Amino acid sequence: MTREEIDTMWQQAMRQSIEDGEVYTRYHFAKLVAERALADPMREVQRLGQEIEQEPVAWLLTDKNINSLQVDSIQRLIDGLNHAHHTDIRVRINGQDKWFEADWLKHMVRVTPPQRTEQEPDDIASIIACRDMLDAQPVPPRRTEEKSK
Repeated sequence: MTREEIDTMWQQAMRQSIEDGEVYTRYHFAKLVAERALADPMREVQRLGQEIEQEPVAWLLTDKNINSLQVDSIQRLIDGLNHAHHTDIRVRINGQDKWFEADWLKHMVRVTPPQRTEQEPDDIASIIACRDMLDAQPVPPRRTEEKSK
């Protein structure tokens, strides 16, 4: 919000408090600010992002790494977190539990992944090609050295 917008909201709050016969203006002002923040939260997020000059961040989880049951499970998790104030997750790494702050989870958005521009090589075909290439190279003779005592 700009200073002019804040001043305008303060004046509206003052008028409203006078009309209602209330002594305090701050409660009306707080209500106007909250309504404004809820009315256009993405504009506020974009403004804050521009102030920080943060680059957008994205991760891509392809269908090669996850199945439809896992996709549904992740979506249910995100939907459930949208109502949470504080979120932590526990991750088990090599038998050790580690806790992480995870408020960012509730801001995840499901999108359609970009279309592939070039065909990715088949994993088996790549392995066979590498094996054939290695088989074609001559193997150097083994050196045998006698141990001297």
